Amino acid sequence: MTPDIPRERELKLVGEPEALKELLAEVPGRARIEVPVTTERLVSDYYDTADHRLAGRRLALRVRHDGRRRVQTLKAASRPGTIVADRPEWEVQIARDRPDLAAFDNPAAVDETGLILPDDLRKQFTIDVERRRMRLAWPAGTAGASLIEVAVDLGRVVAARRSESIAEVELELIDGRPQALFELAAALRRRCPLRLGVSDKAARGYRLLTDAAPSAVRAPKPGASEAATVEALLAESLRACVSHAVANESAAADGRDVEGVHQLRVALRRLRSVLSVFRPAIPERAWMRWTAEARWLIGRLGPCRDLDVFVVEVLEPLRQDPDLGAALAVLAETAVARRQAAQAEAAAAIRSRRSGDLFLGLACWLETAGWRKEATSEEREAQLSAPRSLGATVLARRARRARRAGRGFATLGAGPRHDLRIALKKLRYGIEFFIPVYGAHAARRYHHAVTALQDNLGRHNDIEVARRIVDGLVQATPRDGRAAAALGGGMLVGWYAHAAHVMEAETVDLWERFRALEPFWRDPE
Repeated sequence: MTPDIPRERELKLVGEPEALKELLAEVPGRARIEVPVTTERLVSDYYDTADHRLAGRRLALRVRHDGRRRVQTLKAASRPGTIVADRPEWEVQIARDRPDLAAFDNPAAVDETGLILPDDLRKQFTIDVERRRMRLAWPAGTAGASLIEVAVDLGRVVAARRSESIAEVELELIDGRPQALFELAAALRRRCPLRLGVSDKAARGYRLLTDAAPSAVRAPKPGASEAATVEALLAESLRACVSHAVANESAAADGRDVEGVHQLRVALRRLRSVLSVFRPAIPERAWMRWTAEARWLIGRLGPCRDLDVFVVEVLEPLRQDPDLGAALAVLAETAVARRQAAQAEAAAAIRSRRSGDLFLGLACWLETAGWRKEATSEEREAQLSAPRSLGATVLARRARRARRAGRGFATLGAGPRHDLRIALKKLRYGIEFFIPVYGAHAARRYHHAVTALQDNLGRHNDIEVARRIVDGLVQATPRDGRAAAALGGGMLVGWYAHAAHVMEAETVDLWERFRALEPFWRDPE
């Protein structure tokens, strides 16, 4: 028989150290204390091979010094696309400070690590925290109380002579409903500012050890769904957007991986599209709130993303050209300075309380099914309806808008083609939300054609944005260098205008392929 694999279900929150010190001073919300607050110092050494084989398998191995006890823990990766970490965890007490993989009494743990000899393991980094924890019973009506351990960790992660502070709250579900974690989180965030945290301590340790920039994360491809109602599909879609957004906050704020800001904006645009697609099932006040907050953060990230594209994808390739590089030097200097300033503004917005409230507030609203609380009878009826009906209505409407926006395509100017690109993006997102309902095979050809045309129009749009950016950069260049910047900018715009002309035949062909598509959302006769 295969032994059961123990799992950890945990919601991580982060906040300011001074605020977290007082977080457990009072019993939050409707909770009842099961185990009162205790304080302890926990020192955890994390081990891996020299070539980081465990990290490569998304495993973390630690030995924790808990008073006189030594506790060895192996954690596997959580499932992607989730807000609550749900991962396998094996724990065993050992007799010494170094790891002893043979001590695990569950064969699954040994299978996860693979063949690693004791001498292969080396200490990689240390996490030293003061932990204040308590165990609470959170009431759940007739379902009984959920048991939750609340742990506040304040301390540091130390690796390779570098260190970084830790200030986080872990809500671990011992028994009961995952929804209770978010009900408790909502009560805690009324006491002090908190935000969702997705980067576990081990991941932070490895980044510090290697001095690596946080990496951007792409949205996972939609998989099969068992959603029988619109509200179930709404929950799946929102959860994917929130987890995708929060997974990219660190990379976007850090700025070294330009995909970070891009992927965060993608997540936010997908979020707005979810709210639009499912609007008949969402109460008006909630719809207006989340739409406005997503729009606000998209707007704060926009200048940074435009300059990322301009510098990395438009300017840099031409700077490698020996005939153009010198002419673009002054313009490039101004562009890099503008980009740094835009990145700093984007990072400030990402780290702001408003941004933190957006994602944590939306997660709490989502996981507690907040759309039910203010729903009218019509909205509740829509929530309980079958997803295919809504999908057919939404996709047909978005396809009509795209076709209408592209009438007379070959003669359309930059503005109307931009409108078409936006209509195609909305159609593409709509398809992706309903792929789990209709099946990937049925939607693949249609989705591919929409994506190819949208991407092509996106390259055209980048050129139009480049024209606007060049004008602003020339004006921002000091007077003594303005003529050189204008000359370089004119050469850049001219080069890409020629590229757009060359690409035009492909663009028209992609439009004709899109026009010829048959809707996959129609039920067979």
